[in-house]
Amino acid sequence: MNIQREPVLQRLATIIQDSGYRTKTEFCEAMGISPQSLGNVQNPKNTNRGIPKSLMLGLAQHGYNLQWLLWGIGEKKN
Repeated sequence: MNIQREPVLQRLATIIQDSGYRTKTEFCEAMGISPQSLGNVQNPKNTNRGIPKSLMLGLAQHGYNLQWLLWGIGEKKN
């Protein structure tokens, strides 16, 4: 399956918005990544940058469905 960057970034933004954390910094701390890493992922100029494995692990540990994040399949949370 081919992963398209823009829809993934939109779904990631939805996760961040709905996560309940007051700031992106709090979200990053909970996910185990630095705010800079998240900024690099979300930067539209970084078209070749993928989502760090550490962020994927943090999302999975918090119950987020990685299939939904990457391909829009299923529900946002497991």
